[in-house]
Amino acid sequence: MQELRVETSVNNYLSVVDRMAALGCQMPSGLAILPDNFGTASSLDDFVYAATATTVRTLLRNHSIPCEGITLSEERPKYASYKNAEWVGPVFYISWSLLTDSGAPWLAVLEVMKDYLTGYFRGRPAPTTIRLRYIVETEPGHTYKELNYEGSIEGMDKLPAVLRAASDD
Repeated sequence: MQELRVETSVNNYLSVVDRMAALGCQMPSGLAILPDNFGTASSLDDFVYAATATTVRTLLRNHSIPCEGITLSEERPKYASYKNAEWVGPVFYISWSLLTDSGAPWLAVLEVMKDYLTGYFRGRPAPTTIRLRYIVETEPGHTYKELNYEGSIEGMDKLPAVLRAASDD
């Protein structure tokens, strides 16, 4: 049986609304996938997304979960593929309104991801490591937290509590 290993960290994050304005992006009002280098890219042309972003967008669309874009660019984005035993997911942005929605639609995102990864890793030798990043708006337009997750699929069950705690800080 695979060892349940979970590492999470929650850190303050830069002002997403200011960064979006500086880069000329559309501010998402719900769920969005951000480029891996959102905090450091000097322009929209420098954005690099995790290669898994396209798969995740398709999964969300197939489950009728809206995921907003942050650019109007017609150009094909750049993707980074990580060649290791880990599955590296895209960077999720969760707005204040989505996080505080009484229906908790962001929980559906976690369930879709967990179901997909369970199937993806079925039959593969353990251990499997998942890496996820969430940028969470904890105060409308002002405060943001970054949650980093590294662990097993089973450990993803701890993410709702960690996200809620991050939003309460």
